[in-house]
Amino acid sequence: MKIAFRPVALLLSAVFVLTSCTDGGRYFGHTEAPAENVMRYVSGSEPESLDPHIPTGQPEARILIALYDGLVEYHPKTMEPIPSLAESWDVSEDGTVYTFKLRRSGRFSNGDPVTAHDFVYSMRRALAPELAAQNSYLAYSIKNAEDYNAGKLPAEALGVEALDDHTYRLTLKQPAPYFVGLLCHQFFRVVHKPTIEKHGKTWTKPENIVTSGSFTLREYRPYDRIIVVKDPNHWDADMVRLDRIEFYPLEETPTMMNLYKSGDLYAVYNHVPPAAWNSVVSGYKDEYLNFPQLIVDFYTFNVTKPPMNDLRVRQAFNLAVDRDALAKFRRTSRPLIDFTPIGIFPKYEEARRKVYAEELAKIGSSLEEWQKRKYDPEKARELLAEAGFPVERRGNAFVSPSFPVDQIELLYNTAESNRAVAEFIQAQWKQNLGITVTLRNQEFRTFLATRKKLDYLGMARAGWIGDFVDPVSFLKLFYTQNNDSSTGWHDPEFDRLLDEANSERDPQKRYEILAKAELYMLLAQPVMPLQVASTNWMKKPFVKGMYPNPGTLHAWKFVYIERDESKWDRDVENIMNVPDGHVDSNLARINATQEEFVRSKTEAGK
Repeated sequence: MKIAFRPVALLLSAVFVLTSCTDGGRYFGHTEAPAENVMRYVSGSEPESLDPHIPTGQPEARILIALYDGLVEYHPKTMEPIPSLAESWDVSEDGTVYTFKLRRSGRFSNGDPVTAHDFVYSMRRALAPELAAQNSYLAYSIKNAEDYNAGKLPAEALGVEALDDHTYRLTLKQPAPYFVGLLCHQFFRVVHKPTIEKHGKTWTKPENIVTSGSFTLREYRPYDRIIVVKDPNHWDADMVRLDRIEFYPLEETPTMMNLYKSGDLYAVYNHVPPAAWNSVVSGYKDEYLNFPQLIVDFYTFNVTKPPMNDLRVRQAFNLAVDRDALAKFRRTSRPLIDFTPIGIFPKYEEARRKVYAEELAKIGSSLEEWQKRKYDPEKARELLAEAGFPVERRGNAFVSPSFPVDQIELLYNTAESNRAVAEFIQAQWKQNLGITVTLRNQEFRTFLATRKKLDYLGMARAGWIGDFVDPVSFLKLFYTQNNDSSTGWHDPEFDRLLDEANSERDPQKRYEILAKAELYMLLAQPVMPLQVASTNWMKKPFVKGMYPNPGTLHAWKFVYIERDESKWDRDVENIMNVPDGHVDSNLARINATQEEFVRSKTEAGK
């Protein structure tokens, strides 16, 4: 366990707040806008690295967004891509060549211009075999990326090139309509070659680092704080209102919430507070945010070993879990019966309803029947009996005497929340199927390896955070034989549907093909969807431009401190629909060049 050493002033105020500071009950603790343009934010655990090509987690991403810029940036509300160092781009007719026009005003923090050559270097470095970046797979849609990353091809074979100082071209191995959105990820952000070559592994130290984002690094005290300051050389510095952001790497929820209540912190990252906290903070309607997140929780089935190699058994275990009861138990999640998260992709969900109705009718079912997947214990017992494991009622309980309980277990990674869910579901299976499943936990790294190698019996816990805002970010887990689902399930027809979808230029038709793929996979039941996580966090009402987007990843240049109380956020349940002059006007300005480019291309094609 990491021990975090907190600034003395913060710890003292955290103790003090337990007995004081309320502001008349409207706000959760001390609420006064700071005199300085400073943001104080809990980002999560201690970052693995401040090198954008190394870490994989959300805590690092929240900091790296401030320090590094990319071709595109996250939209503050939707996380869709908006222009950044690339002011406009074009996509070839076959969907495989992306050409980006870079801003001539792009600058690193030392004043050096950002050119297309810097992007070529950054991408080659990120995928270099010697760097061994865990996020390398994100770029495998680029031509020859996987072979270059494996050391089979030279850097020159990678599908990236600088046509001139301000024109950067990426060539893909196959169409990927989601590709521009993926480029928001820190893995694709630009780094400064001379700094890395001069300082090697120490290039991210405050005294050495050169950055490309809206902010640059001033101070880094491990397990304590990371302070970044506004970079006057940034291409969009005029619209950045914060002078400083103080990131605090902290995971202990009680400490976090006490510091927030005392006014020492202005916002906290998405987390699941203990029930006692949740029942309190959820009542503060101007501060508490509970929105769908780009995360799904599910259990995997090992389909390569009996009895889970029988579809009927997998379906029975799936139907025997009451997802509504689980959501009430968890307090901050929503029931899930499909695999892609609800509340994130409204147009896809519309297409999914249409396609599911059509496809289910072909097999004599309906949407109404499909919804019963949320909980149908009677059907579950029927399926077990069909599989050769009859369920008998004995008094007030069910038993399945012939079921091979010694051949299954539920594996989960060690964490109190995971244990609680596992025990809840264990009780459901005992109650509805008469089967007592053994629970087994492992430390996270060991657990990941065990699950990946299919070295488990029965079921294992899993969760997935979308790498980008598109259904493919979830469905790709089942793509190709060497996929990341940790189930042993693979079907060429599923691959064919995903390939067809990603070759379709019409967005709605593409969604319909993706929906067919999702249904095809779910009918095979390699996984048991459980719940969609929530963002579930708090911010002070004077913090503006900071939204509960699906990944809780914030483009910090849109965030600012509002000292006029009449303009503070109210009733944040509707925050996504409330206009903000500063944010909206700058979004319109940033998007204008690309929108004009698209219009001109459209007119030219008529």
